[in-house]
Amino acid sequence: MFKKIVNLMVPPDSRRRLFARALLKLVKNPSLIPHVMNRTNWNKFIYFRGVLRPEEIEKRLDRKFAEYGGAQSRVLPGDGNGYLNHVFRTNSRKDSAYADISDVEPENKSGIRKIAFYLPQYHPIPENDCWWGKGFTEWNNVGRGIPQFTGHYQPKLPGELGYYDLRVPQVRRRQAELAAQYGIFGFCFHFYWFAGKTLLEAPLKDFAEDESVTLPFCINWANENWTRSWDGLEREVLIKQSHSEKDDIAFIEHISSYLKHRNYIRINTRPLILVYRPSLLPDARSTAQRWRKWCRNNGIGEIYLAATHTFEHINPESIGFDAAVEFAPNTFPLEDIISSAEVANPDFTGQVFDYRDAIRHAMRYKKPDYKKFRGICPGWDNDPRKPGNGIILANSSPEAYGEWMDLLCDYTKQNFEKEERLVFINAWNEWAEGAYLEPDRKYGYAYLLAGAKARGRKRGFLTANPFEEKINSGKNDTAVIAHVYYPELWEELCGYLSNIKSGFDLFVSVPEGVEINDADIFAKFGGARIYRHENRGRDIFPFLRILSLIENCGYRYALKIHTKKSSHRKDGNEWRRDLYRGVAGTYGIDLKIRNIFDSSPKTGIIAPGSHILSSDYYWGQNAAAVKKLAGRAGYGPLTEKFNFAAGSMFWFRPRVFKPVLDLNILDCEFEKEEGQLDGTLAHSLERFFGLMALKSGFKIVPSDGVDGGTEKKYKYADAARRTGKEMPDGECEK
Repeated sequence: MFKKIVNLMVPPDSRRRLFARALLKLVKNPSLIPHVMNRTNWNKFIYFRGVLRPEEIEKRLDRKFAEYGGAQSRVLPGDGNGYLNHVFRTNSRKDSAYADISDVEPENKSGIRKIAFYLPQYHPIPENDCWWGKGFTEWNNVGRGIPQFTGHYQPKLPGELGYYDLRVPQVRRRQAELAAQYGIFGFCFHFYWFAGKTLLEAPLKDFAEDESVTLPFCINWANENWTRSWDGLEREVLIKQSHSEKDDIAFIEHISSYLKHRNYIRINTRPLILVYRPSLLPDARSTAQRWRKWCRNNGIGEIYLAATHTFEHINPESIGFDAAVEFAPNTFPLEDIISSAEVANPDFTGQVFDYRDAIRHAMRYKKPDYKKFRGICPGWDNDPRKPGNGIILANSSPEAYGEWMDLLCDYTKQNFEKEERLVFINAWNEWAEGAYLEPDRKYGYAYLLAGAKARGRKRGFLTANPFEEKINSGKNDTAVIAHVYYPELWEELCGYLSNIKSGFDLFVSVPEGVEINDADIFAKFGGARIYRHENRGRDIFPFLRILSLIENCGYRYALKIHTKKSSHRKDGNEWRRDLYRGVAGTYGIDLKIRNIFDSSPKTGIIAPGSHILSSDYYWGQNAAAVKKLAGRAGYGPLTEKFNFAAGSMFWFRPRVFKPVLDLNILDCEFEKEEGQLDGTLAHSLERFFGLMALKSGFKIVPSDGVDGGTEKKYKYADAARRTGKEMPDGECEK
């Protein structure tokens, strides 16, 4: 009876039950209360309560309890050889993504200003000598980095600039040169002010006074305590903040010389001032008013105040500020993936998240009802500052960083006027937190290059007319998405497309390096959109990218088709033509396709019948990847069989593909081309499309009356008919 009452009051798996369990743990361990229930942790709990599942919140609470009260080991079984091999390779090999220094033409037509946070703690000061030991700089923290698990990139080893000292003017000048060369508009210096006392101000002062440095800069007041645990909380405070009305005026007066500097960053002529944690100010609105009044009365004029969203997500307007700044990856609601890691340190109590999940979170970003500049980080790993207890973003890469930057460029162009097109990068040189753009020994200048090349996810489109967000004007309700890897097959493909009687909009994807005359495409299809992209993911990657850009354009019907040569097979030409005939082999076939869709609301995909296969027989090397995709989609265990369209040529209802678009599959998840015959993400997605249709209540039906999904032996999966040639890069064995 008691259990029933408890379940009614706090239902199982509910947030209420979670809260009750957390309180019970605190009651049993009262010594944890002053540590866990401080203002910062409480604000985090309130925020995550609205964006994370209860079980993930509970895991985070358990880790926080463990941080103050001990923790159990999380070492996975294994002989350790994988870890040792990783350690030996880390410092002796460059990554395949390594990039040498190069001349680059940064994108600047959009007016986006990329501003990188800058840490000045790379020179000794008396206070750090006292607190941490003689000669301490941030490099002391960096040197503590060791791999906690297999694949963990530690230690971070600097490249061109070495273990620099910011007292050396040549270092600061070279930093500014590199930043400008790779499209960084300016630095945002972390500024440390404690009731009239400044720490680490010398690099900022020298930067501003050096007339040979023209890179713009601004200030971010890091207005929290300095603590021995590097978290700004109340434990083991080294130097404390002391806010007051008098201190407000002293602060703005002190930084006024910077605000007047010719290179200071402005928004519509207003000097930009960031405050790291305005919630720590006794009355942030009054502080803002005092600053504004002082600046008006002392020759500076209007100022532009921005609050960084580090721990609390405050509406800046509520405290008299102009905007907020996203401070990646703070407060990103990511799920710990430590269970999938081979942990080497038995005392490791940190958290490991997936950098790619951070990008997916950024893709799901909902614009707030106030001004907020987007933020990004090239990586994150503060384990050197908190050995064995760090927060780590695994799977970061220059490629993934570039993709994230593309996303933010698109958002910023669409949502801000030119003067307010700012993107904040965390950071230029946070080496001990694994967040830096400066060249290192593993990647060289690859992160700088990836950021400089970022132009937005629509950057690949070449059109007869400028690309428009709303392509479909209502005239055509059909889209054709064609992938052209073999330009010599373009004329043959056009012949089949001419069988489509109804009007359609054509989207053509062409991998980089494939030579096809764009004028030839426009000559036959004047309104075509041509998408140039990196050669990866075969026909599947560009298909998803184009589909994501047109999903809200109102198309009712769509055809996916591609040039398929299959030179590794003796029957490759026969295979392609059989698929072509099945989807566009006779004039007016589209009318038949329309009729099938219109008369059968549950039909989602229409493919050539003899190419509809069953998952019972044709998993190939893709079962694990399909199951992982199913987990991401929330489908649970795979217990039923499903059909899929081999060869990936089919008609479909665009809305059927919403679940796969909602997965936010990243460019960097698709493997680089190495002529793989099976087992790539492209192969897995071909099968997943069928599962997705089934789970959404749709079916795959034949276009030609031939029953599909029953054949145990697919003619074009017969290995005996292969030529022995390597797989071409533009297609995949199905």
